[in-house]
Amino acid sequence: KQWYQRRVRGEAAERTLKKLAKLNCKSSEKCNFTLQREEGEIKEPDNQGLFHRAPSILKQIGKVKEFLTILALGFSSLFVYYTLAYSMPRFLNEGFCSADDAFLSNTNHTSSSTEQTVDDCEFQKSVLFDLGVISLFEPLGVLMAAIFVDIVGRKRVFFSSIVGIMLSQTALYFCVNRNYTMIFFILAKFFAAQLAWSTFLLGAEGFPTEIRSFVLAVSVGTQRLGGIFGIACSQFVFDLNPRFVLLSIQVGALMSGGCLFALKYDATGRQID
Repeated sequence: KQWYQRRVRGEAAERTLKKLAKLNCKSSEKCNFTLQREEGEIKEPDNQGLFHRAPSILKQIGKVKEFLTILALGFSSLFVYYTLAYSMPRFLNEGFCSADDAFLSNTNHTSSSTEQTVDDCEFQKSVLFDLGVISLFEPLGVLMAAIFVDIVGRKRVFFSSIVGIMLSQTALYFCVNRNYTMIFFILAKFFAAQLAWSTFLLGAEGFPTEIRSFVLAVSVGTQRLGGIFGIACSQFVFDLNPRFVLLSIQVGALMSGGCLFALKYDATGRQID
């Protein structure tokens, strides 16, 4: 921990001196310099094998809790994203608020409604088009987040994404028109794409260079694990009750919000190490 704190203070001092030198030196003079290390200064650890020693370094610099929080954020954010991605086709194709859907599967249907149910089991081509339109809003969501993270702050942007997911999924609890269902899914995917990006940004900015690759590598693994659970939830839970899928998405979003709240750092407006 001492070498990390010493390095951070040294780099900050060097940046300050360079700014002062740039203001005071004449244009013809060379103002480039580096600070000399004092004798006996604590040396940074050797980079060789640093990836394998990353857990011990995390413990030394006191960032184990933040590391685990990033892992939980990665799991929950991708759980939300994949649950949305894999449940949308069934919501749009099969419906969930009519007499022939899974909500009322225990109701005695007439022969006409039974025929309609069989037709609904076939995947409609119009749904493929709708899914393509919804997917177009994913890169737009990430682009908007990339623009505003330096304006309003990282955590505020991702908190707003969670609020958007919660509101859009709450609206789907009610029997809304299919066109409105598509609009709410557009909003949900717009914000879910932003939230899925949070792990890469916050994980990279919250840890020093020596262990940054380790943090991101492990967080990607937990993201994929969350995606697997999301896919399973979107299929098996939908058969039980589609509203449980909506509830699962909201629970995942709330878990992501708790992780964001637990992270104390925000690199907005600061230069990372």
